[in-house]
Amino acid sequence: MTDSSSKGNFWFLEKDFPFLKKIADLAEFYAYSDRSCALIKMRLFAEKVTDVLFCEHFLDYPKDNTFHERLLVLRGEGILDDAKSAW
Repeated sequence: MTDSSSKGNFWFLEKDFPFLKKIADLAEFYAYSDRSCALIKMRLFAEKVTDVLFCEHFLDYPKDNTFHERLLVLRGEGILDDAKSAW
């Protein structure tokens, strides 16, 4: 197979964000065999995505540089929507 499905679900990250693809692939790999590990990889993926967004938008990291604080900054800047509005 040469289509995108043979490359996994995260093939589109390969060119610009290979480190994100690797983390996402690992989360997917462990999804059924080691759910705890998969959750850790998904959290790491989400944290790295916030790092990418801070770099792409030239934002300063918050003083209390936690994942939660970074999400609040991204939401305050209008980069992330309120999660409740998505439901």
